[in-house]
Amino acid sequence: MARLVNPSQPMRWWCQLVPAALALCAAASVSGCFLFHGLGGDPAPGRADAGRARIDAGAFMPPPPPDLDAGTLPPECGPAAPRFACTDRGNGAVPVGVAYDLPIFLGGLDECHCGERLACTGAVVGPGQLDLRSAVCIDSLCEACLPYVSGTCRLPPLDEGTWRVTVNGREAFELTASDAIPGEGPIERCVTVADAGAVCEATWAPRPEDISQICLPFEMPAGVPVPVEVTDFCLGCGSTVGSCDVVRTANFIEVRPTTLPPACDVDCPAECALDESTCFIGPLEPGTYFVSYPGVSESVTLTVAEGLAPSAGRGCASVPED
Repeated sequence: MARLVNPSQPMRWWCQLVPAALALCAAASVSGCFLFHGLGGDPAPGRADAGRARIDAGAFMPPPPPDLDAGTLPPECGPAAPRFACTDRGNGAVPVGVAYDLPIFLGGLDECHCGERLACTGAVVGPGQLDLRSAVCIDSLCEACLPYVSGTCRLPPLDEGTWRVTVNGREAFELTASDAIPGEGPIERCVTVADAGAVCEATWAPRPEDISQICLPFEMPAGVPVPVEVTDFCLGCGSTVGSCDVVRTANFIEVRPTTLPPACDVDCPAECALDESTCFIGPLEPGTYFVSYPGVSESVTLTVAEGLAPSAGRGCASVPED
């Protein structure tokens, strides 16, 4: 059974979308919002966050990304990696031999985005190697503050197999190109981009991470990505958090974090290092879902429904103590 834990900081409630106009959030609920463009720096002058409305997360409809030629960006855009990407074809893979718009996302439940859109294009740079050029573009119009920005990344036709993906030149994740029809499903795969904060360059050889616990909200609105907090009480010395695969088969979801070994010698402390990271489940339709990770029999029950706000309570699945 999942167990209830009290978060150290309850999640903020999101304002609702009023049909006639956007209702202004109370100052207390938006004072922590910030204008995040993925480019660093302070919010633009004259666009104070306190005056913005905040839309219920289930209602957000981000604008489509602009058309990009490989390796080029419009002047209003700056390089920024997406937080995660998801397939949407029902077999957990991208198609073979045709161009494909891979859904990509930036943000999190405690983030505040306004007026941004994602732009991305991909190119084959070697056998089994795919490079994505991704950017955040800033629109002048800013009407609401949202937790996530979504878009698509245009991938070129790919051969069948596993593709090693870099984003803006950095190792990021792997994708599978396949037209196989699954025996059960639908299957959706979301992959979180690998951590860029390594002590030294990591070796791209993702290994399953022997994690200790996952935690996520009990309830979420439909159509909104779900963050999964991952805790490893004893991360390998010098290792870096790698990409995280989240595979949904019908209503069962498995979280599969990885680590990357270091490519240099590292002085190892005598004690284990605590590591916390986040994986993402893609937007879900209303229903009941069961979230777990390899090697653990218990799961967290997640309820998804229209109009819900993310619950402050969280469910956790943990490795049994010896």
